[in-house]
Amino acid sequence: MPPQNTRTKIVEAARRMFNKHGTHAVSTNRIARHLGISPGNLYYYFRNKEQIIREIFERMNRDMIGFWSLDGDPSLEDMLERSNQALFIMWKYRFFTRELISLLHADPELAEEYRSVRGKRWKESEAFIKGMAASGVLKEPEDPATLDSLLKIIWFIQENWTSYLDIRGEAISRKNVRESGRLVLLVLRPYLSQEASAALSSIVGDG
Repeated sequence: MPPQNTRTKIVEAARRMFNKHGTHAVSTNRIARHLGISPGNLYYYFRNKEQIIREIFERMNRDMIGFWSLDGDPSLEDMLERSNQALFIMWKYRFFTRELISLLHADPELAEEYRSVRGKRWKESEAFIKGMAASGVLKEPEDPATLDSLLKIIWFIQENWTSYLDIRGEAISRKNVRESGRLVLLVLRPYLSQEASAALSSIVGDG
C-alpha cells in the first residue's frame, strides 16, 4: 500500500468511525484493526488520535476554502447554494460539529487553528452579506449592527443544523437542507429589497 494511500485510508476510516461511534469510542488501535494494519504502521503516520482529528479538520477546511468568495454581486440564489453546499460538507464531518466544544477543550492546538479558520470564514461571509446589501438584495438597515446580527443568526443555523438532524436521527437530504435554507431566508425576509422579496417564493419553492 503506497504511503500516501495509507495515510488517506487512515484519515477516511477514522472520519467514518468517528461519525458513527464518536471519538471517545474509537481508539487508534481500533482504526488500525479496522484497516487490517498494525498499530505501529498507523503510528508511523500519526502519533495519536489528536493528530488524526487535526488532519480531518484540515481536510474539512480545504473543502470550504473560498466558499463565500464571488466574482460578481451575491444574490439570494448564491446564498442558498453556498448554505446547502456547506451543510453537506458539515454532514460529511459531523462528528466534529457534534463534539466541537469537547474537542477544542481537549486539544489547544486544534482550538487555536479552529478559531483562526473560523475568523477567516467569518470575514468571508461578512463580505458576502455586505455585498448583498450593496447590490440591493438587502435593504440597507438603519443600524449598521443589524447586518452583523443577521450574520450571527445565519451562522447559528448553519453551524447547528447538522447536529439538529443528528439528534433527530435524520440523515441529511435535499429536503431538510432546503428546510434550513428556508429558515435562513425567513431571517432575511424582513430585510429583503422589494425585488428580492418578490423573487423569494420561486427561489425556495418545491421542485
